[in-house]
Amino acid sequence: MKRNFWAIVVFAVLVTIFFHFFGVPESFAGAWDSRDPEVVRAEGIVDGINQYTLPAMERIRGRAVEWLSARMNKPNAEAFRKRTEFVYQKRFGPVKALLVALVASPDKGKTLLPSDPRLVKLFTAIESANRSVFVLLEEVRRVEACEDGRAKGTIAKPCF
Repeated sequence: MKRNFWAIVVFAVLVTIFFHFFGVPESFAGAWDSRDPEVVRAEGIVDGINQYTLPAMERIRGRAVEWLSARMNKPNAEAFRKRTEFVYQKRFGPVKALLVALVASPDKGKTLLPSDPRLVKLFTAIESANRSVFVLLEEVRRVEACEDGRAKGTIAKPCF
């Protein structure tokens, strides 16, 4: 056990001496980002929206649509799916177009700032798309409450 400890200590000292005389390799230079913090923040915003926000919104929308259409009769479910697909294209289309343009932009990571008009437009488009997702989730909540009421016998009318 002691032999392993001293081997690790000697190795760490040798690595430290090596880096002291020969410098830090280029691959480690990314740890010290010399860009403007606002540029790094804007890049993080674009990447985060692309990797997490948009896929999460699409997943939530898909699950809500599936859940609601499973509780409808077949003609109503088809009409509901078509209507939500139309709303999806109308609300999420601008978000995807702006995001594709920003991800491919040569400004990303260099001069793009959080106050850039393209990012402001993207935030507005996401807010609009979020509203449609929240409307779906509100409908899910309403149908769940209706089903609970029907199960308890307090609501007699159909939920749709």
